[in-house]
Order: sequence, then C-alpha cells, then structure tokens
Amino acid sequence: MSGCVRFSTGSGTPTREGPESPPRQTRRRRWPLKKILDLLEELTGKDNVCIYALDETGIRLESVNFYSWGPKGMPCAIEANGSHKGLNIVGATEILRDYRFYYSSHPSEEGMKAHHVGRFLDKLMSREQGKEVYIIWDNSPTHKAIAEEYESKYEGRLHLLFTPPPYSPELDPQENIWCWLKAYCARNRAYSTVKELSAWIGKFQVYTYNTPSKVRKRVDVRLYFKAA
Repeated sequence: MSGCVRFSTGSGTPTREGPESPPRQTRRRRWPLKKILDLLEELTGKDNVCIYALDETGIRLESVNFYSWGPKGMPCAIEANGSHKGLNIVGATEILRDYRFYYSSHPSEEGMKAHHVGRFLDKLMSREQGKEVYIIWDNSPTHKAIAEEYESKYEGRLHLLFTPPPYSPELDPQENIWCWLKAYCARNRAYSTVKELSAWIGKFQVYTYNTPSKVRKRVDVRLYFKAA
C-alpha cells in the first residue's frame, strides 16, 4: 500500500474530490476509521514494518500569564509575563510492537515549520533502515505541505495515514505521550534555562525506553483505535 491515506469516521468507499481526478501521486482517499484495524491485522505478522504516531507540541519555561492579578488595593500577586521561551518538539512513538519514543526539539522562537517536521522524518527513516514505516498524523498544513515530497523521497517505504478533521487529538495516540511528558517535566520542577528543560526531556525519553509497558498502556494502536 502506498500513497497518502486519509481515514475518516464515515462509511462508504473512497470518493474523488473536485470535478476532475487529480494526478495519481496527489490523490487522497477517505477510508472508514475501522479500516485502520484491518490494516493492523495485515501488518501485525510482518517483521519489517513499524507504525508511528507523529505530532508536535511545545513546552515553555514558565506558564504564560496574559493578565495580572492581585487582591484589591494590594500589589500584584500574579504578573502578566507573555512568556514564550521554551522548546518546540516534533515527536513520534512506535505503536505496534516496540513502543519507542523519539523526538527532536528546537527553540520556540523558530515556530513550527514544515522543514522541522521533514528533518525529523529524515532521522526517523534513517533509524528504520530496511523497514516500511507507516505514520499516523493529523491533517495540519505543516504535514500536508511535505507529504508528497517525502513519500516520493522514500517511495515504497514511507506511508502517511491522515486522520481528519484537521485537528483531532482524540485520534492521535501521540497526544497521550505529550500529556505524560508535560506532567513529567512539571513534577516538582522549575526551569531557568532552555538547556535545563532540554535535559529533562531527554530524561523522559530514557524513562520511556526503560518502561515500554507504560508506553504501551497509553498508545497501543489495537486498543487505542478500538476505544476511539
């Protein structure tokens, strides 16, 4: 199976969008969400296949306070800071059998661009040499901007599975990893520098590597999409 695939919660057969059929390499198919499970049954017995849930997030050094607050007639107890300093993260977790979490980070001032995601995909494909890689991700413009380029670049090895609507965290197991990561980083910790925050995220990755059962509980694709 190759080409970008978009899963939907509706039923029926794949339909064309627009008055004319687009070129083969740009065609998008809408499949019922239950067909993800059919795909999983097909892939489970193959040793040279892996499935990743991929997403992006950000962690700031301190919470963003848009408004100041204080008791009437008293100095401010909470000051507005407008803080955006921290790290943006592209990450993916293998959700079929290995349950390994990988990520790359960059300063939040750079935003989250298509080239950040593309650079991460290159690293992931290099890590999974000799395997077919399936990526479950959402329909964000950042993803759509590089989908065709990267499926052509890794033709036959990289398969991108889109889940609509454009923002649907309930269909993305990686959201559970982000929630876990942020709770881990916030637990009894305060960070004065981006370097400290980066080091703690690295510790989280090591922790997930040593506790695959905890990762599986959050992202196992067979349980996750049956529940969805």
